[in-house]
Amino acid sequence: MPMIEAALAPAKSEFSRASLDRLQKALALVIGTEAMIVFKDVLQLDEKEAREVKRWAIRALIEAARK
Repeated sequence: MPMIEAALAPAKSEFSRASLDRLQKALALVIGTEAMIVFKDVLQLDEKEAREVKRWAIRALIEAARK
């Protein structure tokens, strides 16, 4: 979580406290080790496609948190 908090620190004022908290938790699901296991072992994605899906999910979560 410290890495996610640091990454979001410059944009912290764009989110309500509740939205920021929920965004941080959701991002932890997307970028954690378990997510990479799902991308590779369950979904059978190669490294490039896994990164693309991860980026898409991160952008979607940020957009949702801004609303």
